[in-house]
Order: sequence, then C-alpha cells, then structure tokens
Amino acid sequence: KRTPVSNGGWVATHDDITELKQGETALLKSKAMLHSTLAALSEGVVVRDLNGRIVSCNPAAERILGIRPGDLSDATSVVSRRQTIHEDGRDFLEIEHPAMVALATGAPQRDVIMGLRSDTGPITWISINSIPIYTDGKTGPTSVVTSFSDITARKQAQEVLREAISASPDALVIYDERDRLVTCNEAYRQIYAESAASIY
Repeated sequence: KRTPVSNGGWVATHDDITELKQGETALLKSKAMLHSTLAALSEGVVVRDLNGRIVSCNPAAERILGIRPGDLSDATSVVSRRQTIHEDGRDFLEIEHPAMVALATGAPQRDVIMGLRSDTGPITWISINSIPIYTDGKTGPTSVVTSFSDITARKQAQEVLREAISASPDALVIYDERDRLVTCNEAYRQIYAESAASIY
C-alpha cells in the first residue's frame, strides 16, 4: 500500500497475508474433499435450511429419488413430486417427514421407513435418518441433514418371505434378536388359538 507524504514522495507499507492465503487454500481443499466424499456415497444426502428449503444434495439423492440433476435447486420438498406413504399405506404428511420433525423438535430421527410412489413405476422404499444442525449461540436447529438409502430390495425380500410363511401348511413363526415376534402364519395361530389375539 502506498501513501503520499508532504515532500512529494511515497511511503510504502506491506501486510503479510500468508496466513490468510493459507486459510483460503485450506478451505478450498476442505470443500473439495467434502464434495468428493458426498459424490462417492451410495446413500442420498440432503441438507435443508430452517424453512425446509433444500440447499444441497448429492448425486445419490437425485438417483434414489429419480430426479434429474439440478431439479432439487430451491425446492421446498425432496418428494413434493411423488406421493409418500407409510408402510401401512397411509399418506406421509409433509410435517411427518423426518427432516421436518427434526427441525421442529430438535431431536434426531432415525430409521424412518418411507415409500415413494410415482405414476409410472413401483414404490421405492427408503430408510431415512435426519439430524438437526445447531449453530453456536442458537437455541434451536438452524438446518437439518438427511441421509437415506434405498431398501426396496430388502422390502421385496421380506414380502416374499412373508408370503412363503403364510402359504406353508406347517406352523412357522419368526422372532427378532430381542425375542419379539416378527411374523407368523395362520397354522401357527390355529395351534395357539387361545393366545392368537395377543400374537400381534
């Protein structure tokens, strides 16, 4: 920086901006690494602001949701173009979406199952996790990051297994790792008719 002085000359001063430039370079590298990481993920990742507006998403999110690249820009809902349903077939209201619940309550939402129904194809099932993001000094979340994976194949396998169990003439029952009944067939219910009402 040059400053004129009374004798007609100049006084030159210099600022050392080495740390500033190093900080800018580190930030650019960090952004590039984050972008590459998100692009490599097989899970969809979407970030929404406090108003629920989508501010960022990765390619896997567009692929799983069946949306063309760039279509999520400035959108207010990831799935506004598709009907969303619960596992029992009920409509998934916008306020029930995990991201919106996380924003409203400040509590993480994990392993929420949602079906995406389109006019042209079968239902796509996804498992969703939404984590609220807090900014220093704020009492509530300022944004939310949502990740989701396509579990359609798993749901289809479960349905095939359920149908096979139902069709079997033998009594069949499945319990989970906590010894909770997951599913059983009619033959099992008939054998245990007295407790059939409490099987579910």
